[in-house]
Amino acid sequence: MANKLDAYTKRATAMLLAMILLVMSGCGAVILAGAAAAGTGVGVAYYEGALRGHVNGDPIKVAAAAKEAVEEMKFTLVSDHADAAGGEVVARTAADKKVTISIEPEGDNISKVTVRVGFFGDETISRDIFDKIQSRLGSPEAKEKG
Repeated sequence: MANKLDAYTKRATAMLLAMILLVMSGCGAVILAGAAAAGTGVGVAYYEGALRGHVNGDPIKVAAAAKEAVEEMKFTLVSDHADAAGGEVVARTAADKKVTISIEPEGDNISKVTVRVGFFGDETISRDIFDKIQSRLGSPEAKEKG
């Protein structure tokens, strides 16, 4: 009888662990935004708590636009730096969530922008920040079409 109970406990524990890992893995958090997504443009993705996309501009211009965006949203600027190799803007929301905007050069006047809000991410605020940055610089897709 004890062996049956031990086997049942082990199976139940394994199933519970598997369910917890599945929920925490962020598999359900993958959302690829299409052209119809509200103002985010093609090629923007929210995955594992961070929004990633591309904008026109070198890292220095993108960092300046990111700084303006967080200031417009009335966030407290913690730090900002940028050079040709990349950049980062860090701020805090009114709710004291950390906002990190990372910038990497991706080619001729195009930069990859990653926005993370808080530890687990906040898609709505991340998209608002990205949209404000993009509105100041434009998207690579718009430049190619124009």
